This record gives sequence, C-alpha cells and structure tokens, in this order.
Amino acid sequence: MNKTPTFLEKKEKLEQLRFLEKGIKIKMAET
Repeated sequence: MNKTPTFLEKKEKLEQLRFLEKGIKIKMAET
C-alpha cells in the first residue's frame, strides 16, 4: 500500500482517510 498521504488526508489530518479512499474497510471502537 502506498504510504504517501493523500490530499484529503493532509487537509483533514486523518490518516484513516488513506484507507477509506483506497476502499479498505476499517473498524473503530469508542473508548
């Protein structure tokens, strides 16, 4: 997977967007 931050990831400062933009599902849990 390309580790270069995407435009949207840099703008929003959310690294999770890199996965979502590439169609990779992620899971999150509230703590």
